[in-house]
Amino acid sequence: DVPCQLVTKIANYEQNKLYSSIGYVVSQYNNFSTAGTGFLIAPDMVLTAAHNVMFSELEGDANLAKEQAKKIEFHLRYDNGKEHTPTQYCTSRLPQQWTTSFHPEYDFCVLFLPCRVNEPFLKLAAVTQNHIPISCEIVGYPGTIFTPPSPKKPKKNKPISRYASSGDITKLHQKKSIICHDAFTWSGNSGGPIAVYKDDKKTDQFCVGVHTSGNNDSNLGVHCATHMTQYVSKWVQEKDKIEDPSFKKLFQKIIGSLTQKKEEIEFLKRKADYFEKYSESDLMHMARVYLDGYRAQ
Repeated sequence: DVPCQLVTKIANYEQNKLYSSIGYVVSQYNNFSTAGTGFLIAPDMVLTAAHNVMFSELEGDANLAKEQAKKIEFHLRYDNGKEHTPTQYCTSRLPQQWTTSFHPEYDFCVLFLPCRVNEPFLKLAAVTQNHIPISCEIVGYPGTIFTPPSPKKPKKNKPISRYASSGDITKLHQKKSIICHDAFTWSGNSGGPIAVYKDDKKTDQFCVGVHTSGNNDSNLGVHCATHMTQYVSKWVQEKDKIEDPSFKKLFQKIIGSLTQKKEEIEFLKRKADYFEKYSESDLMHMARVYLDGYRAQ
């Protein structure tokens, strides 16, 4: 269970932008599932930890040391079995430095939502050495490593809720790409925002980092510095293109191979702008993810 003396359960969704933007991320692999935290940074974009969707290691099985999730779900404001909006099935973009070498300063990724949501989202900002120490708040789903329902132990699957914890950002290191903080975290907090407030009234929040790891004596996160914002900007630009006739022809071919239903074809056509010029097999995978999400709603 989550140590209640170290965290605060969030009861009011509308209390501020920070609490409203949080969601539960469930990633499904070939033989297992994991869970963590993510948060809105745009109406159709979620920022989370890269290791939530691509494992860098899994103890006891070297063959799973580099496995990417087959399906990624985002549950906005999920609490006690209830969610604020329908489940969204996402595509992901990860930094090359993570997919090839798992550098900790690149442990972040963006999830693209198939349907935009009219909800508050967090602005990204950086901190300087002059700001430190500075108070921060971590929001997410601590203690919620996902376990599939078990007929033998049904009571073990407890309701999942968002919690907040407070602390200080204590230092920056690795060329200011990593944030250290001392707020309480636990398994499941990975991918949640490291947030700071503009003033004492806590009326406006900024995300200055993505929590990725720690043991409560030394918690780490990726700083929202230039190396992150350049990647996010690049991914946004790639998402917003797609006017290439050859790409459209290939995309039409893929749609035709997946469905003959008019409403599903129209749905996938509307999502064309979310696709990069990948290989045909990668495009097929992403189209299937969107179609599965559409059919599940």
